[in-house]
Amino acid sequence: MAAHRPQNGRNSIVYSNAPADLSQTHADPAASDFLNLLYLGHLRIAITGNFTGNLYRFSPLDPVQQVHPRDAFHLLDSGLFGIAL
Repeated sequence: MAAHRPQNGRNSIVYSNAPADLSQTHADPAASDFLNLLYLGHLRIAITGNFTGNLYRFSPLDPVQQVHPRDAFHLLDSGLFGIAL
């Protein structure tokens, strides 16, 4: 995962895990199949999902987002996220 600090001076980190080739199309799961992930960090971040290339934005004030199940696997593995109940 590569971290990039923005140049606007804000305390946020942008991570990009997207593969270079997103030409394959994947069937989207139903909205009920998405996982609610809880961000455990203290900064605002934007993360690109490994599988879908979707951009997910998290912050301490908005820590729960719905994430595609295949993207969730990699995000949970990072240690920055848990599953929201």
